[in-house]
Amino acid sequence: MTQLGVFTWGVFPYICLVVMIVGTLYRYQDDQLRWTSKSSELLEKKLLTTGSMLFHVGLLFVFAGHVAGLLVPIEFYNALGISSELYHGGAVVLGGLSGLVTLAGISILLYRRIANSRVRMNSDFSDYVSDGLLWLVIFLGLAFTLGYSLVHGPYEYRTTVGPWIRSVLTLQPNTTLMAGVPLLLQVHIALAFTLFGISPFTRLVHMYSIPMGYMTRAPLLYRARYGYGTGHAATTRVPAPPRAQPQQPRPAPVYDDEPATPEPAGRFERPPHEFLDSLDPVAGSGSNSYSRR
Repeated sequence: MTQLGVFTWGVFPYICLVVMIVGTLYRYQDDQLRWTSKSSELLEKKLLTTGSMLFHVGLLFVFAGHVAGLLVPIEFYNALGISSELYHGGAVVLGGLSGLVTLAGISILLYRRIANSRVRMNSDFSDYVSDGLLWLVIFLGLAFTLGYSLVHGPYEYRTTVGPWIRSVLTLQPNTTLMAGVPLLLQVHIALAFTLFGISPFTRLVHMYSIPMGYMTRAPLLYRARYGYGTGHAATTRVPAPPRAQPQQPRPAPVYDDEPATPEPAGRFERPPHEFLDSLDPVAGSGSNSYSRR
């Protein structure tokens, strides 16, 4: 085992796992408002519904297959009487089918993010990295499950990759187990750990949350403005409530003591020249100005 192999299979997995754990805890403590997948359903719904459904359903079966193949020892299957031919046959059929469904789902979501202008404008660099890396990991896993197994025959990863995964989880990594693993499977595993490492800094962080409150919360009720469903209610229009009429401006109040016609301008005012004469120090009080009338 070379130094690169020792680092890749003995050090790199722990770097990714530590970054995943610390980054997730930090983001949960510091940035809970963005602990979400940033739903873009209002921007585009048709492709999102199809792609998201295929991806999440297929991913559940892919995850179950990885747990059964990597975390469960081969001795357990031998004790149950499950032969290697039967196990690998089921892995090719079930694993290949679930991988195809998952790959179709992530392909639709990635195409939607690139092709739809509104979704593209609301995406950042981390969205493309996470979706692109997800697509590559799923594609390599499917290529190994179907392509390698059909061309070279089934590979017994339960005696190499499985024990190595369990040794990593028990903090006793046995790097020599990965020496003879096919290169396609090695790249798939290395990229999968990279995906775990970057997950706290992308929308993938929501996969660590279990929405238990969603199961028990009260249902949301929506009241339609018009009838819906089938039958008479679907064709009967519910009249809308009358709109409030705009209020007319009230006329200004008229008081009885106000004159009917305005007073003529200047009736009780003195002309400017009379006012200036009143200020003449020689004339005195200004009585001459009044005498001019």
